[in-house]
Amino acid sequence: MGREIKFRAWLKEEKRMLDKVALTWPGSEMIIQWYDSLDDYYAGALSDCSERDAEVMQYTGLKDKNGREIYEGDIISEDYFSNVNPNDHSDDEYMDDTPRKFIICYDSKQGRYKAVPPEMYQKNAGNGGWTGYDVRGYKSDVIGSIFENPELIEV
Repeated sequence: MGREIKFRAWLKEEKRMLDKVALTWPGSEMIIQWYDSLDDYYAGALSDCSERDAEVMQYTGLKDKNGREIYEGDIISEDYFSNVNPNDHSDDEYMDDTPRKFIICYDSKQGRYKAVPPEMYQKNAGNGGWTGYDVRGYKSDVIGSIFENPELIEV
């Protein structure tokens, strides 16, 4: 059983998302090559780049309820708590069917992707450990990304 390993990249200076990229590290700096997402032909490259230049996001292996791939940094909308046990009142503030926004993050301490509420994301940004929920792609709807749509996660 294989897992599809794919990446996309946000070019910080250009404020542009590259949806289909290949990454190489011939030395200490990475090279990002991107491809036309429709025709699969080589479309460009950025050499000697680092975290200063681009933000690289990995595909989670999940798709949302509309079949759209879910990547790190995506913002999803989900009525996450709609099937919670109604007798469990530990999360009363979340006990309705109102869709909520979550940011998809990789938890390096637990080795898995999580759906993180915006207020937790902003408190924990950059530390690699996230308090969040399981990513349930089949119930989610990708509505944007933290780079292309930062207004969606304003608290």
